[in-house]
Amino acid sequence: MTKNTRIYIVGLVLIAAISATTVIGVGMLTSPKQQPAPPAPVPPCTEKVVYANDSGSTIKLNKGDTLKLSLNDYGDGGYSWVITSQDKAKLSLVSSNHVNGSADALGDFGTDVWTFKAITPGTSTLTLACQRPWATNDTCARFSIQVVVQ
Repeated sequence: MTKNTRIYIVGLVLIAAISATTVIGVGMLTSPKQQPAPPAPVPPCTEKVVYANDSGSTIKLNKGDTLKLSLNDYGDGGYSWVITSQDKAKLSLVSSNHVNGSADALGDFGTDVWTFKAITPGTSTLTLACQRPWATNDTCARFSIQVVVQ
């Protein structure tokens, strides 16, 4: 191969390299920039209210939702509701309070209300027993639900 032929080939390679670099650079300048995908929309938090007649059912919640449990206070004879089973990793107790009953209604001792927040996905059993603090084997009522956090 002659010296002129080598110079010619090297020149063609340089021109090809410069052309490719220019095309790539111009392409980067003119192409739209990739934007990161927007985060998935977060469903609004909701509150699900359950009552004594919901015992035995399955309740579905989304992470962040609240579950409000409302049970009649038996009040008579020293009975009170106690949480006997709760997966605190899935359901966090936010509050519990007593709502007084009607002074006009004989035997209306009010309502006990618990509010739980759904923390992590999974299934949990929430169980309460209405019992006397000094006699835990003396139970007048039970409440239990399966809670599925999605």
